[in-house]
Amino acid sequence: MLPDGGRGVPYSLVLGAGGRPGLAYLAGTLLALELHGWTPDDAVSITGTSAGSLATAFLATGGTVEDLAAHTTAATPREAFRDTAAAIVAAEHGRIRVDLAALRHLVDVRRASVAASHLRGRRFVSALATMAPGLFELRRRLAFLDLSSEHLVAADRWRIVAAELNGRRYVFRPGEAPLSIAVAASCAIPSVFAPISHAGRRLVDGGVHSTTNADLAIDDPADVVVVLAPMCARTGGEMAFAPAQRALRAEVAELRRAGKHVVVFAPSTALRRVMGRNPLAAGRGTEITRHAFLEASDTLGELGPPRRHRPAASPAIVAAS
Repeated sequence: MLPDGGRGVPYSLVLGAGGRPGLAYLAGTLLALELHGWTPDDAVSITGTSAGSLATAFLATGGTVEDLAAHTTAATPREAFRDTAAAIVAAEHGRIRVDLAALRHLVDVRRASVAASHLRGRRFVSALATMAPGLFELRRRLAFLDLSSEHLVAADRWRIVAAELNGRRYVFRPGEAPLSIAVAASCAIPSVFAPISHAGRRLVDGGVHSTTNADLAIDDPADVVVVLAPMCARTGGEMAFAPAQRALRAEVAELRRAGKHVVVFAPSTALRRVMGRNPLAAGRGTEITRHAFLEASDTLGELGPPRRHRPAASPAIVAAS
């Protein structure tokens, strides 16, 4: 449970991976949290992984939770966010390009020995990424983020998580790289999108290390950590998501040993079935956003009245399926 408290209690916000369905889950849950008084503005840090990195970019570049929910439900964007919203839609529907650098890696004869090394170390995703690297280019599709981030709202508060091919975590922090590189690396699903080259490394989806990376909040100057975990399930989950569950349990245990109050939001088993297993699946954004909002609202309703009044316009986005 989230603790009751005064206005604007600081906390760490963790936004996990989950592809397009996960982004819709994040939107609905964030909307419920905000209407209960837990706004991203109060977060001392926002940690985003994969889909969570996209949500983090929304918030860091001046977007609101309502903007994110409008995007996942195909609602009309706010006037102030209309240009950025149009750029996001254009990027999603833009022509897919093959990454020429990835083609060169494809013909590298050393791939087999590197993949064998990963298999011996039980790094199965890394082995897959080595043997069947993604070929589709992602960074240019996200170039609009660099224009939108000229005046970052959350310039000193975000962390975006990617992973090296061996599974080791790589954390982007403000000022280290253009936002388009950080988000592209965090979203580069192995065997679909080409790895992103940065600082002498080839980086892929941060979910290769962990779908949440909540333990990064351990040194934050806040006692509360709120984790949104689209790839986990509230009641344990299916075998397909067991690695995500195990990683999250370990991260939560570490945070609690450090004295943090940790609250995890994860979809119900029924909502997980709606979300499906295809991270690129589109077309259910409104349904997922709506159900995520309702599930989170039910949980938050157990805590009593909201900490502060919030405008009631946003729920209209998800009021109907």
